[in-house]
Amino acid sequence: MAKLDPATVQLESLIHAVQSNMSFIEVTSAFKWADIGWHVPPGVRADFEIKYVARGQIALQQAGLSIAGSPGDLFFLDNQKGHSCEHGTFTLFSFGFNVAQNAPEGKRLYEQIQAIFAKLPQKLKLDIHGRMIRRYTELNKEISVRSFGYEVNLKCLMVQLLIEVMRICLVIRSSASNITPYQYNKYTDLISDIIVYLQENAGEHIDLHELGGKYMLNPRYLNRIFKGATGFPIFRYHQMIKVEKAKKLLSTSGLNLLEIAMELGFESSQSFSKFYKKMTLITPSEYRKMLKESE
Repeated sequence: MAKLDPATVQLESLIHAVQSNMSFIEVTSAFKWADIGWHVPPGVRADFEIKYVARGQIALQQAGLSIAGSPGDLFFLDNQKGHSCEHGTFTLFSFGFNVAQNAPEGKRLYEQIQAIFAKLPQKLKLDIHGRMIRRYTELNKEISVRSFGYEVNLKCLMVQLLIEVMRICLVIRSSASNITPYQYNKYTDLISDIIVYLQENAGEHIDLHELGGKYMLNPRYLNRIFKGATGFPIFRYHQMIKVEKAKKLLSTSGLNLLEIAMELGFESSQSFSKFYKKMTLITPSEYRKMLKESE
């Protein structure tokens, strides 16, 4: 097997860090921007931003350095350094994310991602790829509509975008002629349908064999398709939906822990608390206490 280049190694590390710590990640912005320059002071806005140039030329400044960008260039920006861009004729796509640092694990994750960004090239040349633009457009649409479960969807779309970047890097940098991007277009509607089904059945037990029968596909193959498209197996994705719904109920309802547990399909408040702590590293009661203290 060919050795991965340094940029691809860091992308793989970033994907793993995000996937393994989803409860600490929050996608805060996703937008399309054209022609108008900007200035982001250090420590303002999202912790990290990833920008993709789709048209024209940009002149981006960060930490005293000026970096020219052209169509197909992808920028990794640590906002602790701040950054700015001059007016011009360009179109770019951007998304930003924060890392919650209210627990030691979150602080370690922030430092880990910051170290990865420091090792990544500030600019990756990917050329223009329709799939990249679609990934950014999906993020933009999701954060604008804010339908039920959008917080989970945003995180998963972020992972999908990073996986797409890694695929493109492998294709560009590999000399092996048999490496091509895996096409999931055939299953786009299927994946969307499954996600809606999981959201509508957040409090139900999901049986992979029944789901395979519903879509007339081998359960293992269905799970592989789903993971390839979203970055997560079906069971894990369903767990993340449960966590986000639990957070919403804990923060916006007056339901007690047992009532929330029943709503999410748990047999007791103890089993719910155990699940919640495993997924987020804090108990539901601790989460509610943190919310009250922050008011």
